[in-house]
Amino acid sequence: MTLKDATAIVGIGQTAFAKHLPESERALACRAVLAALDDAGIDPGEVDALASYTMEETDEVELAKAVGFGDLTYFSKVGFGGGGSCATVAHLAAAIAAGQATVGVAWRSRKRGSGPRPWTNTSVQLPTPAQWTRPFGLLRPADEIAMLARRYLHEYGATRDHLFNVALACRNRANRNPAAIMYDRPLTREMYMTARWISEPLCLYDNCLETDGALACVIVGRERARDCRRPPVYVHSAAQGLPAQHHGMVNYWNDDPLTGPAWAAARHLWKHADFTPSDVDVAQIYDAFTPLVPLSLEGYGFCDRRRGRRVHRGGRPGDRRTAAPEHRRRRAQRGLRPRIQPHQRRRQATARHQHLPGPRRRHLPRHRRRRRPDVRPAAPQLNAPRSRPTMLTPVPDADGAPFWEYAARGELRVQTCADCDEPRFPPRPCCPHCHSFASEWRATSGRGRIWSYVVPHPPLLPDYAAHAPYVVLLVELADAPRIRLVGNLVSEPGAALGSVPPDRVRIGARVQAVFGADGLPQWVLERP
Repeated sequence: MTLKDATAIVGIGQTAFAKHLPESERALACRAVLAALDDAGIDPGEVDALASYTMEETDEVELAKAVGFGDLTYFSKVGFGGGGSCATVAHLAAAIAAGQATVGVAWRSRKRGSGPRPWTNTSVQLPTPAQWTRPFGLLRPADEIAMLARRYLHEYGATRDHLFNVALACRNRANRNPAAIMYDRPLTREMYMTARWISEPLCLYDNCLETDGALACVIVGRERARDCRRPPVYVHSAAQGLPAQHHGMVNYWNDDPLTGPAWAAARHLWKHADFTPSDVDVAQIYDAFTPLVPLSLEGYGFCDRRRGRRVHRGGRPGDRRTAAPEHRRRRAQRGLRPRIQPHQRRRQATARHQHLPGPRRRHLPRHRRRRRPDVRPAAPQLNAPRSRPTMLTPVPDADGAPFWEYAARGELRVQTCADCDEPRFPPRPCCPHCHSFASEWRATSGRGRIWSYVVPHPPLLPDYAAHAPYVVLLVELADAPRIRLVGNLVSEPGAALGSVPPDRVRIGARVQAVFGADGLPQWVLERP
C-alpha cells in the first residue's frame, strides 16, 4: 500500500476568527465541519472517519452526534496540537488508502483567544515531564522555544534582525489579505526592536496571536475526489517524526537539540515523494514562534544548516522557496512536524484555497508598552491553599524521585546505567543503550557550563512575575556533557529569582550547583 496520491483534500471550512467569539468550542467545530462538507458537496451522513488532537476539547462522539455522521469505522487523535496538525490528514489518508474508511474529516476548534492559557493551569504544569522545567520558571511555550532560539543565535551567528525578517515576512502576507487581523497594521523594524520582551531573546512580535475559531478539511479516496464539487488537492507524501531522545517542546536532552522533529519527518517525507525540496514553490511552516521557521527550513531541506537565518533577509515574503504563511490565519494548521505536500504540480488545484479569510483579532498591546501587568489569576498549586498562590514545586514520578531526594540533601546526582555506565536524563526505567533495568545514582561535581539561557518577562504566574525578569539556565554538566539541566542563576545559595542581572550571563560561562532551602538545584557563576 502506498499513500502517494491515493487520497485528496476536497473540502475546507472555517469559522470566523477573533479574539473572542461567543459560541462554544463544540459549536465552532460543528460550523467548521459542516462548512467543509458543504465545500466538498458531501452529506454528513457519509462521514465514517475522524481525526483530531489530544489537545482538542471537542470529543469525536459529541461531534458525530451533533452533526449527524453515519457509522464511524475509524477515528484517531494525534499527539500535541499545532505541531501535529498535518498528521490528522496523514492518519485519514492512511485509513482511506487501507480501506478502513471512505470519507474522513479532520478538525481543530479552539478558544485560546478568550480562554485561559494552558500554562496558567498548575495542575498541567506539575506532573512529569514538567518537573524538570516548570519549577524554575520555564512556564510557557515561548520560554521553552526561547531557550533553543538563544542557542541558535549563538551557535549560528544569527541576530534579532534575522528573527525580525521572519516576523516581517509573515506580516507582509497578512498585509496582502483584507480578511487578516493584521491587514492594515504594517510592522516596522523600529516596532519590532522596541517591542516589550516576552522571554528574551523573543519579543512580542516573535510570538503568534491567539484566537477563537475552528477549521476542518475533508479527505476522500482518489476515485471519489474526481466527482466532488471542487478540484482535489492530492496528498502526495506524508510523514510524522520525533527524533531520538526527543522530549516535547523542550528538546534539550538529545545529542543535538537544534535538530528537532522536522529532521526526522523530512527523511521519511522526501523518501516517498517524486520531487525534492528544490522543486517546491510554497511551504507552510509551523511558525508559532519566529525561530521555528529557520529551524524548520533547515530541517526540511529547503536550505543548508545554519542558512535558515538568511532565508528571509530583507523580509521578502515572496521568496520562491520560503514564502511564509500568514501565520495569523488558521490557528489549527500551523504545524509541519508531519508534513503534507500537495502544492507541487497542482497549482491549479490549490489556487482556489488562497482566498480563505484570515482571523479577525483585537489589537495586542502597542509596541511601546514595555511591560504588561499580569492580570491572569493563577490556578492554585496542588495541595496548596487557594488563597495563597505559591511557586511551583516538582511532583516527581517513580523514576525521578531519587533525583529530588538527593537534591534535598544538597547532592547533585545523575541516574547511570549499572551495566554500561551510560548516564541518562531525564530518569527512566531502563537504559536506552543496553536496555538494562539496573541503575544507580552517581554523584557529580556540580560543575557545568551554560548551554543556553532565557529571561522570562510577564505575563507569568504571580509569584514568578514578582521576581521577573529572572534568568533560567540550561546547564551542560562537566562530568557528563550530554546531560543538561534546567535551573536558575542566583547570586548565592537560596537567593531569590532575579538576583543576578541578565547582562552578566553569557553562553559558555562556568557555573556551580548550589541548593536552597526548598531543595531545588540552583546555579551560581564560578567567576561572578
